Amino acid sequence: MTFRAAVAFAAVLASALMTWGSSAVAAEPSASVGTPSASVLTAAIPDGKISAAIPKSIAAQAATTCNWTGASVTGSPSYFVEAPQALATVAWTGTVNAFCAGSNPVTISTSVQLTDPQGVPHLVASGAGIPVNTGYVCSQAATNCAGAWSAKFTLTFTAKPGSTWPGGGGCVASGAVLTCTLSGAAGIVPPVRIPSHTVCTESTGFAFSAADVPCYNLPPSGQIPLLTLRAIKNIRDSHFDGGSAVDSSKGRFYSHLTNTDLQKIWEAGMTSADKWKLNSTGYFEKTFAYEGAGTLSTSHGNGAAATQVTLVVEQYGAGPTSEVITMYPGPQ
Repeated sequence: MTFRAAVAFAAVLASALMTWGSSAVAAEPSASVGTPSASVLTAAIPDGKISAAIPKSIAAQAATTCNWTGASVTGSPSYFVEAPQALATVAWTGTVNAFCAGSNPVTISTSVQLTDPQGVPHLVASGAGIPVNTGYVCSQAATNCAGAWSAKFTLTFTAKPGSTWPGGGGCVASGAVLTCTLSGAAGIVPPVRIPSHTVCTESTGFAFSAADVPCYNLPPSGQIPLLTLRAIKNIRDSHFDGGSAVDSSKGRFYSHLTNTDLQKIWEAGMTSADKWKLNSTGYFEKTFAYEGAGTLSTSHGNGAAATQVTLVVEQYGAGPTSEVITMYPGPQ
């Protein structure tokens, strides 16, 4: 009698939830997920073939041969709409076609293990045939989820007791159990998503491109000052009612504004033609027209409705990006 076991799957193996910033900000509702990043993280096992030797008592029976093709695990980072610069999830999808044929029964199982930027391994999916998501969660507030990740995809073939496995096929035999494993760099998960934009010049003015990609008026550093969740937390602490650093000298945003609203205000500042200047504290800032965001400070503007917003950014960051320091209604 001939034995044949086959498994073919294209299933979500794991979804490693990543929340960027403090727990207070991360707790805000984020029902939808933004457009996935273009970067894709991949590891794969080369196609292979192995055979199990048959004990003498059943030497007349056909040998058992196992094959696999297309074993891989792939992940794409995506971002919350509520905080567009925040890394939200890395969804891992696996594909494999593994099968065994012959007289010797073989059980096939698979697993996926991710290793985080700190070198700590995490089992994210395992099971017989199709791995099941283990529910692993990476919290940016507790550890550094951004950086270089690696993926290890393991195929395990368990044969009838007494079977022996030959070498080769990229596998390591241990008694009746033979595992085929590939470990490799899965890629870099970025800490933030750099928005699509065109750098503004005098010749292009401050119009939008044909693809409706905004033209950013960058500060003198030439870097994009990102509105990270750390910056949003600072803005909420200093310029929202109830914030830990709010006082009468500070303009205040309306309490109903969401992180997405703050992102829209930031976008308006980045696309405005207003000039950047170096302020007395060593940061670049610009004040631009924007109505309906909040009120002036009670000590300097009598709490009147603000018609402008000021954006303050660090003078220099790292690489192509810097970070927003703060943002508030009106000049202060």
